[in-house]
Amino acid sequence: MRTLLFLLPLSFALAVAADVEIIRLPDNAMQPRSVAGPSGNTHLVYLQGKPASCDVFVATVRQDGALDNARKISTPESMAVASGTVRGPTLAAGVGGVRHVLWSGASGTAAGGKGSALFYSRVDAYFNASKPKDMMGSTIELDGGAAVASDGKGHVWIVWHAGLQEGAGEAARRVFIRQSNDDGLTFGEPWTPKGEAFGVCACCGLTAGANASGALAILYRTAVAGSGRGARLIELPPGANAATPPKLLAEDKWQMSACPMTTAECRDSSNELRVQWVREFQLQSWTNNALSASTDAPKTIMNHPRSVLNAKGEELRTWVEGSSWGKAGTIHWRVFDPDGKPLNIKGSAKGKLWSYAAPLVTADGGWGVVF
Repeated sequence: MRTLLFLLPLSFALAVAADVEIIRLPDNAMQPRSVAGPSGNTHLVYLQGKPASCDVFVATVRQDGALDNARKISTPESMAVASGTVRGPTLAAGVGGVRHVLWSGASGTAAGGKGSALFYSRVDAYFNASKPKDMMGSTIELDGGAAVASDGKGHVWIVWHAGLQEGAGEAARRVFIRQSNDDGLTFGEPWTPKGEAFGVCACCGLTAGANASGALAILYRTAVAGSGRGARLIELPPGANAATPPKLLAEDKWQMSACPMTTAECRDSSNELRVQWVREFQLQSWTNNALSASTDAPKTIMNHPRSVLNAKGEELRTWVEGSSWGKAGTIHWRVFDPDGKPLNIKGSAKGKLWSYAAPLVTADGGWGVVF
């Protein structure tokens, strides 16, 4: 197996360290996310530009490892925000090469010109993108990052957290869902999961993923009594609506008066749900109804975990160490065997401000890390 690091080919700055090939992103490109596509390709989304107002790009990693078809899908009215790192773009694979892309708009893009909009665009197999549409509905005060999920059969979910009344605070924030049953052509009105009234940590990103059966998993960080920052992992069955109580899969406790500004990732591979998040700035992983802490536990801040599986059941995890507001961290990656034991395939590299890495599996079964 080869271990490659693919970064977008806009600068073609190639470096070789041991058996790892590194192609550097341009200085102003950041926050990549990846998802497996048809025919062994990997879809990417990333931001490029000034952190307060970025363009949104999609691209494809071909079977030979080269990047192809980098296209800008944002408009001057739907620029994205990268500052803070928690509001980055997300994407999900739909039917027949369709990509569902979601991002937080720059300040002033929300209805009425106050706050940020939540933009969605449907990109077809030929890279034709629909006009970005604000999905907030009647919700307000978008802050931490949102998520888009797809079962690959035409059902798509947009998930975010927000408020309904201006200035009501974190305790009044809720998780909201909009669902499409026609592969993103139309969406229903926002609704909230029944009973999930624990507040939401305003500037932490949530994550969501769907399996092929149409079950939707959501992980979000709560805001209980101003200092309860524990995460809740819930699952909604196929066909769920506002009257459907979710199943609690996992939860943890974290007492902290301020928002920790974290992100997470939820992936579903062959109906095997895998979720990565942080508790007290250490990595947490949930797989097959089992919660485990990181085997890499340095005394430093760890954040922005991501992961991907290969055909053998091995897992590549990436995360960032030492980052904070206005400070770039170090990107780390490591491969774990199917039992979760760390292998000696690992590395690190200097990260960028307001950014993180995206792991992927190449068409020949090798590993890739985009950053």
